[in-house]
Amino acid sequence: MQSAVEAHRTGKLAEAEKLYKQVLAADQNHVDAWRLLGVVAGQVGKFEIAVQLIGRAVLIRPELVEGWTDLAEALTGLGKLEDAKVAYEKAIALRPAFAGARANLGEVLNKLGRGEEAMACWREAARLDPKLPEPYYNMGGVLFAQGKADEAVACFQKAIAAGKDFAPGHNNLGAVLWSQGKRKEASECFCRAVELNPKYAEAWNNLGSVWDEGGKHEEAMECWTRAIALRPGYAEAHNNLGVALEKRGGRAAAIKEWEEAARLRPDWEVPKYYLAAARATNAPPPTGPPAEYVAKLFDEYADKFDQHLLGTLEYRVPDLLVEAVKRIGASRFEEVMDLGCGTGLCGEKFRPMAGRMMGVDLSARLILKAMERGIYDVLLVAGVAEGLGGGKGDVDLVLAGDVLGYVGELSELFKAAQGAMRPGGLFVFSVEKPSEKEGEGLVLRRTRRFAHSKSYIERVAREAGMEMVEMSEAVIRLDDQKPIEGMIGVVRR
Repeated sequence: MQSAVEAHRTGKLAEAEKLYKQVLAADQNHVDAWRLLGVVAGQVGKFEIAVQLIGRAVLIRPELVEGWTDLAEALTGLGKLEDAKVAYEKAIALRPAFAGARANLGEVLNKLGRGEEAMACWREAARLDPKLPEPYYNMGGVLFAQGKADEAVACFQKAIAAGKDFAPGHNNLGAVLWSQGKRKEASECFCRAVELNPKYAEAWNNLGSVWDEGGKHEEAMECWTRAIALRPGYAEAHNNLGVALEKRGGRAAAIKEWEEAARLRPDWEVPKYYLAAARATNAPPPTGPPAEYVAKLFDEYADKFDQHLLGTLEYRVPDLLVEAVKRIGASRFEEVMDLGCGTGLCGEKFRPMAGRMMGVDLSARLILKAMERGIYDVLLVAGVAEGLGGGKGDVDLVLAGDVLGYVGELSELFKAAQGAMRPGGLFVFSVEKPSEKEGEGLVLRRTRRFAHSKSYIERVAREAGMEMVEMSEAVIRLDDQKPIEGMIGVVRR
């Protein structure tokens, strides 16, 4: 038995399994041999066998606390969360001060959607053992998911203080700081996480993303490559590496990475969208980008948004929208809704004409930048459809400056705009114009933006019950130093 435990401790699982079975051949009632043989089975993913073996141990000795916690872990791996909950509760009944069991019970409760009970478990676990990092770590994860970033930071800092070498605490603290735009501090956290655990694939992936955002592109690619080497099935790292390869002209290599990401996570729409834009799939083209893709794109773009648009890209859409409105003789709007408001470049131009102004954007970090401008009465982190749902037929002007390229199919959006506006209300927007080669209709470009033809816009406006007032052509910005031909549209309810 001593030899079996030593082999198990050093990761020699096959040898440990053989020795535990030798013990049981000599003593069919050896509780620890049954239990630890089950633990080995769980470690290699054989959870059903693990439940049977550990279950035999607790049948022989029902008062064995470790048996109930090991059984609970195996049941969790099997997806039997209610049964796992009961097993953890039995362990706690036998040993009320068992902080680790309470922390694990909290995880199970959280997976069951019982968040408040989970938080209570973690708080009690932290009280029983202040040196246990997991309760603070788990509470931080829940708080971050709820949008309570500052409270999450405090929890992750407590997790790190409780276990100074606790790499997950550093990684998740970095994730929260990164979401707040604190790139330097986030990078330091991810570096500390991989220093503590060089095999921490998620931390390498995160470090790659934050470095890429900060301009360290070669270092970022090394991070994603290392993450994939550590976890070949890491879809997110494959996807990130694909984007980086494409930026460096390696389109064929990028397509391979996106194909692998899509294979690993068939339900994930982002790599499928990249493949569709790269024309690397025979599937019908998507009618719009995944919301996750758009939010991430502009979250990462937030810190350089204005400078890049106005300087590098010579962005002209806000002025073009104002000119279009003035051409039709409009000058005052009591209720204005700015869809995809970004940092407020369009809103700033229309503020003198507006009574009350609402801004809507999927990117939380762009909304924070818009708040700094102080031009909106209401700001909402949401998609365009959700934003339009906030209008009750009382909006005078809906703006969509350089937004529809990130929406795609427009029928539902135009209908929602019609419902949000009062009679006579205007919807003013910009679109990219397809080239003759791209043809008519809705076109997904290699840039992963959509272009819309004039005939397409006229049709969706007509079907939504709106009148086309004006459609003018214009260069809306530069892209790779080349002019992007677009159109400025005005439709009326």
